[in-house]
Amino acid sequence: MALIIMALLTSLITLTSCAREAVSAPEEIPETPTEEAEGTEQPPEPPEEIDYSQEQFGVEFDTRLPSFLVIGSEQVFKIKVVNKSSFTWYSGGANPVRLGYHFYKQDEDFQVYDDGTRGYLAENVAPGQSTVIELPIKPPDRSGYYIIQLDMVVEDFSWFSAQGAQVHEAFVFVGK
Repeated sequence: MALIIMALLTSLITLTSCAREAVSAPEEIPETPTEEAEGTEQPPEPPEEIDYSQEQFGVEFDTRLPSFLVIGSEQVFKIKVVNKSSFTWYSGGANPVRLGYHFYKQDEDFQVYDDGTRGYLAENVAPGQSTVIELPIKPPDRSGYYIIQLDMVVEDFSWFSAQGAQVHEAFVFVGK
């Protein structure tokens, strides 16, 4: 038993000393990027103009929305989306891709688009990749039952749904 304890202590001391040797002192860290850092790819900048009319639009939503929203209370939701489009969603440039929403009433002619409140991409999203977008949602000012639709948009071009992509719908009650 004493031999096993000695062997474990020896192993622990060896591992600890090896770990200490692997840590560099602050003055040993190079100020210029290493070769490995230089080889990493930066996200591509969006082209100045993209012809979206030839692209396929698609998105997959992986989220749940609440069934109740409070009038006058903007809430932020984390929405996971997967890029099912044929193009990269750019977070910047002339036509960034963003997440928006629409409210509809079932029994009357009522619709409210997101009042300019959109969810922004933190980075570019290539086809097949996913990301989480924080979406601030401000419910309508009238209480009642609504359908909320989540929809992606290429700013200054089109909503994804207008190009044939699916939306995410949920029923919600808005009240005080």
